[in-house]
Amino acid sequence: MLIGRKIKMTQVFSKEGEMIPCTVVRAGPCFVVQKKSLAKDGYNAYQLGFEETKKVNRPMSGHLLKSNSEPLNELPREIQFPEELAERIRYDAQRKLLIFRGAMTEEERDRLLSLSEDTAYREAIKKLFFASQKNPPLLRVLKEFRADESFQYNVGDRVTVEVLKEGDLVTVTGWTKGRGFAGGVKRWGWAGGPASHGSMSHRRIGSVGSGSSPGHPWKGRTLPGHYGVEKVTVKNLKVVKVEKDANLLFIKGALPGGRNGLLLIKKVEEKPQKGHKIK
Repeated sequence: MLIGRKIKMTQVFSKEGEMIPCTVVRAGPCFVVQKKSLAKDGYNAYQLGFEETKKVNRPMSGHLLKSNSEPLNELPREIQFPEELAERIRYDAQRKLLIFRGAMTEEERDRLLSLSEDTAYREAIKKLFFASQKNPPLLRVLKEFRADESFQYNVGDRVTVEVLKEGDLVTVTGWTKGRGFAGGVKRWGWAGGPASHGSMSHRRIGSVGSGSSPGHPWKGRTLPGHYGVEKVTVKNLKVVKVEKDANLLFIKGALPGGRNGLLLIKKVEEKPQKGHKIK
């Protein structure tokens, strides 16, 4: 299970010289934000977060803080932290604990350690760094995946493209390109009216229902309206290449949506059903 964004389409050549059209997807790293169980929630599922951001609204911040924060009950409160770091430290009055929000990189840790030689300060920075490894950063996208017992992750764990390998089959869900309010010719493929001189109806709609019986348009009548942004799932796509360092997946074939469109990727555990063609 991964969340990613569609980058572009490209070509990959196999060892036999075959040209394979692929879609490049930047997938992960994702963080397990919430874990739902059959006993507590009525079903098994994982909520994954994707795409770091600098700021989220307060409901999202509270959700992340509640689910994925490491308490620091041994951190002295009298230490004077830099302003950029102090903004990420919160005091939970209900649990009477200090909470550190977000992830800290090794470069950031080394830079903060170089600011002071005070022993208590340096020990506090090390504790913050250790706690931050268990805390996901502020996340822009949250999506829920149904899961079985085989998906064994804990809250705060990272899920990367390493869960997939070359040759795996995946199911990809995306949203088609949005086209706004469209007419019937574009939306439904209407034939339209005569294109020659004198016609007053080229692409416009005509009669939509019969007369006195039934006296209203039939159900399923195609009409102009909003077109696109529909959820589409493509099954049994083959993973051609995995670049772990860059968090890239090369998936054979086309995927729904435009560039930078959100994609949900799920590994196919079982073999395709008989007669189901692998794309």
